[in-house]
Amino acid sequence: PETSRQGNIYGMVGMAIAVTATLLRPGMEISGIGLIILALAIGGGVGAYNAAKRLRRKAPDAHIVMLSRDAMPPYHLPPLSKEVIRGEIDLEDLPYPSLESMGLAGIDVKLYVEVVTLDATAKVARTRCGKGYRFDKALLATGSSPVELALPGGHLNQIHYLRSAADASAIAREARTARSAVVVGAGFIGVELAASLRSLGLAVTLIEATDRIWPRLADAGLAAFVAARCEAEGIVLRMEQRVTAVLGDDRVIGVKTASGDVIDCDFVCIGIGARPNIELALGAGIACGNGIVVDAHMRTSAP
Repeated sequence: PETSRQGNIYGMVGMAIAVTATLLRPGMEISGIGLIILALAIGGGVGAYNAAKRLRRKAPDAHIVMLSRDAMPPYHLPPLSKEVIRGEIDLEDLPYPSLESMGLAGIDVKLYVEVVTLDATAKVARTRCGKGYRFDKALLATGSSPVELALPGGHLNQIHYLRSAADASAIAREARTARSAVVVGAGFIGVELAASLRSLGLAVTLIEATDRIWPRLADAGLAAFVAARCEAEGIVLRMEQRVTAVLGDDRVIGVKTASGDVIDCDFVCIGIGARPNIELALGAGIACGNGIVVDAHMRTSAP
């Protein structure tokens, strides 16, 4: 393992990395802190899951803890916008194989645990309930959150963003009784959501601020091909349109666009992008930009 210039806090976005641990005293109690954690993974997604697997194989005796604010163990995300919305699989089908089933015992996955402060100097992470975890090495795998639209009517319950299994389940429940939906944002998630909702028989309108779908993902030719398929399936495309308000008092009845058009719908799904969750790193004094700044070895600025 590399020891010179080795940082103590690693940042990552959507990829698995190998982390090497300096072995201290596993299970040592520290007053007011809890257990010393040789490797602490903050986040419960695929990044933390794969990093924990790699670390266990490289450091069989390391004490590894994964802290996740989610209600479920690490799970597959791609089915959320497709099979889960369409009711083809249950949430219980989503989790990755357990680490124990792969012979990787000794990785403590703690759910419903949100880390709110990180002291990079003292090497202590504290949770919302006040418990502290002292660590030797930490991995920040905190993921991203959907970009939200600040709109009149934006408080209504029938407005949905898709990030988690709980979000997908809520959209699926909404779709069971609804007749129509508006999807705002024609990126990858927006197009998949629109297709899934249309396959359930809903009238779907897909609204995009730019002149084509997948504006950041595909060239004009591929975008035109996918747009034609969407229209052939009955999805109404509204390009170069912006939603300015969600209409309704107690529940959603439609949206209004900048051109003054009113589009009736029973609920709204918004997928206009994501922002990295860097608040924890910023609070710890770790350098951030459009994400957590790391070097070629995924090490943050924390010493």
